[in-house]
Amino acid sequence: MQRSRARAKGREEQDGVYDDDAREAARTLAAIAREGATGRSLDFAQAALALWPGEERAFQMVLAGTLKHAESVTLRIRFLAANPESAIAAKVRGELADAYVATGRVDDAVAVLAASATEDPECARQLIRL
Repeated sequence: MQRSRARAKGREEQDGVYDDDAREAARTLAAIAREGATGRSLDFAQAALALWPGEERAFQMVLAGTLKHAESVTLRIRFLAANPESAIAAKVRGELADAYVATGRVDDAVAVLAASATEDPECARQLIRL
């Protein structure tokens, strides 16, 4: 697993763009993680995110695990950078904004919500409340 993660870090291309092989490998690892047959689901989900931080199911599995606040913020930022058009991106942006507000980083929360306020009414409502 560690060797896979080390190789994955070298696969990231410029500006958060990931190649198709990395995405496919991440999807495969996420599928293995969902099966849970090995008892190492979280390890497989984390390895999937090391290959491509935008893998939705792996993201949700790792986020549901026990993470420190800073780790969950970092995970959300990496997910949004890798997969900004995801079906769950608006929800993740809202959660990230809530995390920023909770730590007094209101300007960061505004920036996150403003990025999708025109496409997502919930983000717009959350932005207005700030």
